[in-house]
Amino acid sequence: AGAASFNSIVEKVESELGIRKVRMPGVGILVNSFVFVRRPGGTGSLNFATFEGEMPRFQSAVRQAASKDWKPMISVHSKRNKEDVVIYVRGDGGKLEVLIATSDAGEATLVRMKLDGVRILDWLRDPAGIQ
Repeated sequence: AGAASFNSIVEKVESELGIRKVRMPGVGILVNSFVFVRRPGGTGSLNFATFEGEMPRFQSAVRQAASKDWKPMISVHSKRNKEDVVIYVRGDGGKLEVLIATSDAGEATLVRMKLDGVRILDWLRDPAGIQ
């Protein structure tokens, strides 16, 4: 099996949980236009999908859908707020891809960003200096 794309992860999560992402016409175009013009922090592209409803198995479905090349880097669980965030990363040549999976009692979101490795290193050296 090859590297899991963002769309394949979304499709596998939808299939596993019997849910569909929320359609938000025009929002993706607006966000990607901003990313294209500004390139914040070296962001090359951005994808997102939002889901609504009870999804107690959302994080495990994402983990299963993401291939082994996506490595979990940060995982946070709030028992009080019933919120979970897992940040996965993988290398793609000189780029760094980040997959963020957030979920709470009533909704979940997946966000994928492709970042320029050089710009990320510049930002790590001087967070205030990069635009």
